[in-house]
Amino acid sequence: EFRHDYKNHMICLQSMMEAKAYQQAEEYIRTITKQEIIEAKNYFSGNRTADAILSDKNESAERAGSYIRFNGCISDEINPADLCTMLSNALDNAIEACERIKSDDTLCISIDCAVIQKVQIIKVSNPNNVDSTVTIKNDKEHHGFGLYNIRKTVEMLDGQMKIPKKIPEFVLELEFPIGNHSL
Repeated sequence: EFRHDYKNHMICLQSMMEAKAYQQAEEYIRTITKQEIIEAKNYFSGNRTADAILSDKNESAERAGSYIRFNGCISDEINPADLCTMLSNALDNAIEACERIKSDDTLCISIDCAVIQKVQIIKVSNPNNVDSTVTIKNDKEHHGFGLYNIRKTVEMLDGQMKIPKKIPEFVLELEFPIGNHSL
């Protein structure tokens, strides 16, 4: 149902934002997501969108017996929708990988980022016990799009995605150019 109405929800939110009705937009988002908006106070990446994603996903990671360690910076010049696609899918995959691992230890999902010569570098590493980049979920029609969407977004930004390692640690590396940057 939500997917069907997604475009209409986005039109409503855009209208509220253009009218500077921020409180109304927040309430609308809470209504359609049925959860509180996360205060992005746990992470300081240099990008508010990234901070919000990291804070939200860390809560999911903690429920899965893991945590997110962030190091570096993420440019504030990245389109928020592109960043959301890349970072959210990468973290969702990492959290799911941690959920599959039976361990008494808290597992670490590491994110290392840097901006070097106007190129954003994002490296996500997590423990992994499946030597595949294909979803292992039964409902393959509705799952398994995360890495595809990341690759598509990175390539649209004239960048590249690499997976240099899968087991026992999955490593995802993203590199793409950004505009004039002062970080």
